[in-house]
Amino acid sequence: MTGDWGGVRTSLQDGGINLRAHFTTESAGNPIGGNYQTVAYTQQVDFGADFDLQRLMNIPDAKIQVTLTHRAGRSLSADALGSQFAVQELYGAGQNFRLAEMNYQQDLFDHEATIEVGWSPMGDDFAGLPAYCNFQNGVICGHANAMTTDSGAHNLPTPQWGVRINVRPKPEFYVQAGDYQFNPNEGNADAGFDLNTRSPGVLLPVELGWLPGHGNGELPGDVKIGGYVMADQMVFREEPSSDRGLTLGFMATAGDRNTAKYSYFWIVGGHYQGTFPGRDDDVVAFMLAYARTNSRLTRYQQDRDAVAPGSGIQTYESIAEIDYGARLAPWLMLRPNLQYVIHPGGTGKIPDALVIGLTTKVTF
Repeated sequence: MTGDWGGVRTSLQDGGINLRAHFTTESAGNPIGGNYQTVAYTQQVDFGADFDLQRLMNIPDAKIQVTLTHRAGRSLSADALGSQFAVQELYGAGQNFRLAEMNYQQDLFDHEATIEVGWSPMGDDFAGLPAYCNFQNGVICGHANAMTTDSGAHNLPTPQWGVRINVRPKPEFYVQAGDYQFNPNEGNADAGFDLNTRSPGVLLPVELGWLPGHGNGELPGDVKIGGYVMADQMVFREEPSSDRGLTLGFMATAGDRNTAKYSYFWIVGGHYQGTFPGRDDDVVAFMLAYARTNSRLTRYQQDRDAVAPGSGIQTYESIAEIDYGARLAPWLMLRPNLQYVIHPGGTGKIPDALVIGLTTKVTF
């Protein structure tokens, strides 16, 4: 939006410094369902830079990235819906100012391997499908929310110390593994710049990936396997050289019955890019998600309810959402959406809720 700053931005990029910033808002209201009807607004400002160390310091194929964020606002889910998954995915991570990313990345062996070391959100690099960030509901932004629930893993803007190694024996295949700090308190409001290395344990994610069709003119797809399986595939393209077309996908994950809040979790959905003539960058996205509460937790709640009735017994929560992402300018995106939350809170005690939402994003 702010242009080239009289050539300063281009000069910085040529010298190895790429500055970036965004302002994103999410509004949501529930005309039907929930505990009561209201409207909530939340926002995020993020800014940072990528430093190309080859241009700056003559270190080949290396970069440093730094990102800071600030969040503020209210949550409709917390205030009125009682749902487990936020209908505004921007809400959370302490609603504070924080250092969200500070890491060093190095490509090795003619770009066949990458190592990243530093302060990074694990969810940025594992179990992610970027197309699923077209939604406002926090049940999914790239990967299933259930993966980070009670696990110690975090998403942007909540980082953790760690190291990740990605190896690509062929362009369409990769394997990556990581070693990350386990810090369940990093998302607290007072932890925005707490860079402590204390950890009662570590997280050791492993992922295998297959990326068919990328860069060879065929319909692109993504398949990723870890403690989960997820895939998306472009199934229709209007023209061979066009991005306009339909992509479908799914993801599923199973939780450890001894520790995880959810026994299993699945999402199906997709998006169509290029909605009308002249609207090549507009996207219609749709999804349905289902999270099943761990049966051990359900039984515990049943036993508790027998002694102290009325506290609620969780079984499942489900969400449906449809969005229209309108690219009104290269720097401005508006995304009106409709969400329907089934079994908010998982107990059946709260009425199902219809949510009307709007996401706006400005790129500076």
